[in-house]
Amino acid sequence: MKTTNLFKTLLLSAVLIVSGNCFAAECDHSDDFSISGVANYERNAGITSADGWQWYCCKHTANAAELSINGGKINSGSPYAGYIKSPVFSDGCSGINFLYRTTTCKSVKVEILQADTATWSVVFTPNAGTDIEVSIDTINIEGEFRLKISNLSDGGTGTAQLVFSIKNICITATPIVIPPHTYSLNVPKDATVFVGEKDQNVTVAGNYLKKHYVPFTEKTAVYIAETDTSKIWYYNVSKQHNYRVTRAGKAPHVGLFTPKAGTTVAIDTTLVFTDAQLSAHNAKDIDHDVNSLEGRNVADLFININAQGYLTLPLRADTAFQLIHTRNWQAIDTDVNNYFIEPDFHYTVVDENGNPNNDVITVNDKGLITPVGAGTAIVLVDYDAMLCRHTTNVVPRGTDVKTNPAFFSASWGENTAVFVMSVAQPEANVTTNMNLNAYWAQDGTDKTDGVAIDAEHDVLYFEADKGSFAYTFKPAGATQVLLATPIVSETATSYSGFRSDSVTANADGSYTVRLGFGRNIVKLVSATGATYQVITAKPVTYTVSNVTHPDEIFQPGDEVSVLFNTLYHPCNKMSGIYNMSAGIQYTGVETNFPLILGPGQYTFASRAQEYKVSIPADYEGDEFTLTNGVIKVKGFGSYYGEHRKITLQNGVAPNLNASVREAYFGALPDIHISMREDVVTPAQAIEVAETTINVYPNPFADYIIVNTQSAGNVTIYDLSGKAVLNVHLKNGNNRIDTSALPKGVYVLKQGLNTVKLVK
Repeated sequence: MKTTNLFKTLLLSAVLIVSGNCFAAECDHSDDFSISGVANYERNAGITSADGWQWYCCKHTANAAELSINGGKINSGSPYAGYIKSPVFSDGCSGINFLYRTTTCKSVKVEILQADTATWSVVFTPNAGTDIEVSIDTINIEGEFRLKISNLSDGGTGTAQLVFSIKNICITATPIVIPPHTYSLNVPKDATVFVGEKDQNVTVAGNYLKKHYVPFTEKTAVYIAETDTSKIWYYNVSKQHNYRVTRAGKAPHVGLFTPKAGTTVAIDTTLVFTDAQLSAHNAKDIDHDVNSLEGRNVADLFININAQGYLTLPLRADTAFQLIHTRNWQAIDTDVNNYFIEPDFHYTVVDENGNPNNDVITVNDKGLITPVGAGTAIVLVDYDAMLCRHTTNVVPRGTDVKTNPAFFSASWGENTAVFVMSVAQPEANVTTNMNLNAYWAQDGTDKTDGVAIDAEHDVLYFEADKGSFAYTFKPAGATQVLLATPIVSETATSYSGFRSDSVTANADGSYTVRLGFGRNIVKLVSATGATYQVITAKPVTYTVSNVTHPDEIFQPGDEVSVLFNTLYHPCNKMSGIYNMSAGIQYTGVETNFPLILGPGQYTFASRAQEYKVSIPADYEGDEFTLTNGVIKVKGFGSYYGEHRKITLQNGVAPNLNASVREAYFGALPDIHISMREDVVTPAQAIEVAETTINVYPNPFADYIIVNTQSAGNVTIYDLSGKAVLNVHLKNGNNRIDTSALPKGVYVLKQGLNTVKLVK
């Protein structure tokens, strides 16, 4: 790879004439000053040598390395006017280079003559008795020229001379030939370019396809040219490659390109990125609107840690663990091709108190975990935003993703990947018995870990106004249970240590942990050690309505609608691994949906998440209750949890013969439907519009984001009915500062829209 400076006006052609450090001597006469065979040449009115040099008032001794201009006076009191002229050169001049030394002459004048007219000149101030080297490479004279060097001394009776040594007296730019290439990227000078390809191929069902998850092999630029404001990276590639253009602190631009056969540098094979484009989004910019990206905006991630979210390593120099992670949703080109590009990932290692600490393990920028000391650490993984010019499946129909790239958010704070890693620690000898959905798994499940809680796939949803999910389990061998509750901001998760104040030890030996918003870490302590389990919990709101008799009290035989806001697909599409639909399931009515493009296969989080059930006609109770709420997932792919078996060496082949997999994930709140006239349910008391307003996060801390389809005032009330905050909203996303509000339950109202909030 070579680099050079280009002129301000860059000519995109097969051959570029450039200035810089690549010069060749047009003439070098430093060792040959003989003139027409004359051995000794004295001062003269002028003479022209056989090879075109002209001398006036000069002194030269044959075969000497130096020439004296005005080595003596012509007449006493007359001005000196010695000079030397070069032969005519025809290829232009880009620079000059010579040595000179003076005695008493005042200045040296250097001129470039074209048709005996000076078109460029410079005067140098002499430095008596010292050899001075002059080198200028920015002359840029085209066509025929001659070089003239003169001694501009005053008249006098003494000896005044310029001792002159010709050394590459005029140099021209060397033609720089850009090596063969088929594609180029023109980017600002401070940006970097990565071009890579998936170099592992596989034949599946007669189709020649690319493997997923293998690292991209970097393609080296054949040439990098530089202008005043940008760099042009040239690549010689003949098939599809991906690129990443990055500026520090900003969201990178990524995409795919396939050069046209037989092209060199032309407008259709050049990508140009401007300063404004690369500065459009910061690396940590967040889009928390699930309706973005055509309803596929979920900034989550999967990692190759087990369902427990806890790994152990011995303390050996040869032991390391390669972390493998993927954004979810993936930035795939299409729903069929599944060629995806990952964002830039970051790793934070903290101790059990949440303080940054690398005494136990280190994680390099490639995700390689190396043990360095005995102890336990918590690892947090997040990723940056990016702008994708290849994801045609997430832009409105008719949109050109190449000119209007899709914005993929940085990871949402609550979805920061979290796992615990112990190095050289004793066995805890604890059986956690932290299970879930045994009721639904009676006939089997396609979860790789059966009914054990899955740190990633299982999300335990709690009613927002309750503030936490109460999960009860009965471990064997544990003497104490502690909980690290996540502190969730817009962009990150953090911890402040393990505590017992959110844990209740029950009389039967079980424990109840109150799980907060995000990735909770449960620590089970025994007489010999400790083990850990990561559990994800999130708030949800819902409305219950009478479909058969709207706005009336429920009666036996009525159809009930339960509409949730917002649930997330527990096993989103993942190239070569998962391609599943999802739906809501409660005891009583089976949820069935088509395997392809079923409810919420790709847009589960953004669509209306509704569960309908009919109250039996012979029901006699005062309350009808929906229990064992889960999210049912069914579709084509691998067993749920197989993503943890991915290796960088083997990758994953496209799965064109996937089997049907079914499982039940997470937990939903029980729904209590009153059938008495004197009871008003929370859903009846608070009217919530389905699509006109969206508020998150909920529970919240220092801010909320309100997404509304209509501008207007919004008011937040406490439970006494007192208005505590009033803000004017614009159409779209609005960030509201709630840092001054005390912890508690609030009601947000905008017109007829009402949402319960918890701080």
